[in-house]
Amino acid sequence: MLFRLLALLLLGAGLLPAQVLRLPGQPGGANDPAALAIVVYNSADPLGKPLAEYYAQKRRIPADRIVAIRCALTEEINRDEYDRDIAEPLRKAFDDNRWWERTRDRPGMNPSSTVTGSRIRYIVLTRGIPLKIAQRTIPYEGDSSSQPSPVREVNGAAVDSELAVLAGFTRNISGFVVNPYFRAFSRVHENGIPWCLIVGRIDGPSDAICRRMIDDAVAVEERGLWGRAYLDARGLGPEDKGLLQGDEWLRKAAKDCDLPVVWDERPDLFEVGYPMKEAALYLGWYAGGVAGPFVRPGWKFQRGAVAIHIHSYSAASIRGENAFWVGPLLAAGAAVSCGNVYEPFLSFTVHFDQLMPRLRAGFTVGEAVYMSMPVLSWMNTLVGDPLYRPFKVAQELATRADLNLLEPEKDFVGGDARESELRVFSTLAHQRRSKATNYIDSEMAKAARRFRSGRIYEGLAAWQVQRGDVAAGLKTYELAREAYSEVDDDQRVTLSMIHAMRGPERRAQGLALARASIGKWIGTPVVDAFRAFERYLDPPPPTPTPVPAASPGKK
Repeated sequence: MLFRLLALLLLGAGLLPAQVLRLPGQPGGANDPAALAIVVYNSADPLGKPLAEYYAQKRRIPADRIVAIRCALTEEINRDEYDRDIAEPLRKAFDDNRWWERTRDRPGMNPSSTVTGSRIRYIVLTRGIPLKIAQRTIPYEGDSSSQPSPVREVNGAAVDSELAVLAGFTRNISGFVVNPYFRAFSRVHENGIPWCLIVGRIDGPSDAICRRMIDDAVAVEERGLWGRAYLDARGLGPEDKGLLQGDEWLRKAAKDCDLPVVWDERPDLFEVGYPMKEAALYLGWYAGGVAGPFVRPGWKFQRGAVAIHIHSYSAASIRGENAFWVGPLLAAGAAVSCGNVYEPFLSFTVHFDQLMPRLRAGFTVGEAVYMSMPVLSWMNTLVGDPLYRPFKVAQELATRADLNLLEPEKDFVGGDARESELRVFSTLAHQRRSKATNYIDSEMAKAARRFRSGRIYEGLAAWQVQRGDVAAGLKTYELAREAYSEVDDDQRVTLSMIHAMRGPERRAQGLALARASIGKWIGTPVVDAFRAFERYLDPPPPTPTPVPAASPGKK
């Protein structure tokens, strides 16, 4: 019966079954990112070599591309330690193994005139390699910067970001290096920038978490990452000029996402009791430490999830489960995260609006992140398998759809009904960019009815609200509530409806729904989320400033 429904849906959409489209990028092929990677471990860490070998085995990276260095086990090191124990040994490994071609008689020159070709484009660091290089307070020979203050005074950096310009052979440690790969849309081996390396690390609170991250990335890549995207903006206005771009990035990312989106632009984060279910993607900002559902005991991301929270010190340490953001997100089941080891300035963090279309297009996590960062030799670290392609399957489905080469019984029947629904949603969502809105709305509604799918209705409703058709979105959210059978789904959709009513013309309606929901679910964890929405729609009056008493002898 499931196949019959899918076949009818696809025939109605004009997506006729045909032969399988063979795409590049399969393991061992010319575009296999593992063929471009080395793995680096710290021989001072007894768990370093086994973890490096485990990763290499899972990614089919040969033993002669596993590199041992010996360095401190601390997360923070100084610049001399970085030069002596990390950068120079790796440069020697590149020379000895002929992994790059460079002009040896011009050291210290512009990176593009030093390295002219490289067989290695990814460096994968493993747990035990230091995370960050401390600010140097004494002179460093050869250092200079023409960049404006305060950037030119900064010489601390993430180890990963510094290794990205390893081929530069430069002594200029102050300020940043402009990333020539920023905003590109090409595979790393095709970008014509041989001196720019992609660096990621298999790291986190424990060796067990690191191995789980590896396993999740490899397994999910083959099946596809399916679930919901939770995007948490701050609701900033024009008066917040210096910060407004953070919300703008998230708003554009929501439009580019082919997963059902749950959107929140209140100043608050998602509350602890928020029914954040099937979270495959989380993007948010700006809190100093982990909060929300991620700290709820037993709460987990979908397997293979990508989770990033922008904050100046989101990766000040990544080896604890409760501090900052990266470590806790990984402990909660994410396979990939990004963060900043020191203050980066918002403009120099990962741009979500650049990240989302590149992830969706099937690039590796490493490629997508590096095409989303404007600067290198700076503060950002990518934690997770940089070779992981979470949306490779979704992109293959989209390509087949564009070419009318879909095979319903193969392409849309997953291991369970949930996956099948999300595959259909993703493929139709992709077509939003090439087909009429009314047509896609109609096809999504047909699919939702045929599956009786709350997921498809919910995703369609969010899209309708996002494009400004709030009335249609609210009706579709009601259909989602009717289709779902579990309480937490009903709660989440109700919260999305209240959020959609935040405009002045519907605010009273939203407030009434919030208060009715508080009464309905009183005594459950979600009630705090409804109370937060109530405060958002009807904020309490500001506390008056006390008037100081008059001094004795004065009127």
